[in-house]
Amino acid sequence: METSLPSATGNSSGNGTFETFFGGPPADVSAQAGIQLRAFFLNLAVSFSLFAFAILAFFLLKSSLIGRRIYQPKTYLVQDRLRVDAVPVDPIKWIQRIFSIRDDELKTKCGLDGYFFIRFLRAILLIFFPLMVVVVTVLLPINYNKGKGNNFHNTTDGDRSQWNVAGLDTLSWQNVDPARTQRYWAHLVCAILVLSWALYRIYREKVHFIDVRQRFLTSPEHRLKASARTILVTNIPSEYRSKEALEALYDVFVDNDDRSRLAVWINRDYKNLRTLVAKRRSLRHALEKEELRIMRLCNKKFGKVGKVSFDDQRDDKDNRKSDLFDDEQSVRQEQAQQRLTRIFEQDCSEETQLWRNYLKPSVASHVALVRGKGDDWKPASIFKFWVTGESRKAPKIAWLRTEIARLSIRIDELLTDLDSNALFKKQNSAFIQFDRQMAAHMACSL
Repeated sequence: METSLPSATGNSSGNGTFETFFGGPPADVSAQAGIQLRAFFLNLAVSFSLFAFAILAFFLLKSSLIGRRIYQPKTYLVQDRLRVDAVPVDPIKWIQRIFSIRDDELKTKCGLDGYFFIRFLRAILLIFFPLMVVVVTVLLPINYNKGKGNNFHNTTDGDRSQWNVAGLDTLSWQNVDPARTQRYWAHLVCAILVLSWALYRIYREKVHFIDVRQRFLTSPEHRLKASARTILVTNIPSEYRSKEALEALYDVFVDNDDRSRLAVWINRDYKNLRTLVAKRRSLRHALEKEELRIMRLCNKKFGKVGKVSFDDQRDDKDNRKSDLFDDEQSVRQEQAQQRLTRIFEQDCSEETQLWRNYLKPSVASHVALVRGKGDDWKPASIFKFWVTGESRKAPKIAWLRTEIARLSIRIDELLTDLDSNALFKKQNSAFIQFDRQMAAHMACSL
């Protein structure tokens, strides 16, 4: 008795076309060759869910106190002449506001960078949205209608075989039946249309960019700025790294070769100065952090202890300040390092500070110090165990104040010698400012 197995390609009539479009019947192994629609729609649903969540979170945050600072800072954080109207809370009015804003307003309020970024987003929409409408309405019906699908066809050997196109592949051009190759002309026309439209929009945006840029560069508001008349010259030879040499080289671009209309700044290596400034900034942050910690603890204790009268202490403090002022007037000729050491010792032994009425002295942070070679105190480190000398513990606030004052004195000394070749080495670049914008452009064109 002969039996036959059910065909894997059976049930191709009836609703076979509908089942093929949605991935084929469950037992159809050939349907796995195409992209399954159920997986596509699942990913699409997840993407739309994330999109809806992001849009909802944006609409809730943009008008809140935190979101307004992030999304609408120019509505209240800038000068009055640069402020813009707040975005409406209503989503429909918000979208209308985006598409109705004028280009001149964008340039004035947001600058050219913000204007061209929004212009770029608009250009992307103008390029791809019309193409999507044309391509989807033209190519998808051509590819799907009377395509290969799971239909049978004759092979070169005379046998009948079945096409293996399923899922989303039925919407692509590989579903076009070989007997209808004239349909490929539609793909060619759409490809030419896509390239032509994209290149045309890019060309139009480029022309608009050049026009706006030239109008901005030649506007009176920009021509009067110092940045419009200043150029950066690089790779300067060593024999030209002086103000006189550069003025002699570029004075031909000003009227009557008048060098007084030129301003030259030779760049120097200010690494040492930047290091001191960065160290002072970090110490300021540490001092602010420590003082805020003490203030928070005092605020907590203030509610428990109650209000205390400090009239006597304030009088003592005022007397102490006046004594210090007189003392500073008398020791004006002393060395800065000696004055800092004296003030540091006085700050460490100060016991009439206001916070001591609420907190114990042990609450304040202390730092371990070791005396250096210059008779100044430096923070001790466990990694420098070989360093020996006199050591002590001092209040962290007092030490931070002294270090900030010491660095400020050192920075002020360096600021008076910014043109010193011994302290700051000259670089091979310089900024040159002309009297007219045209002169700066002529110098750049060389």
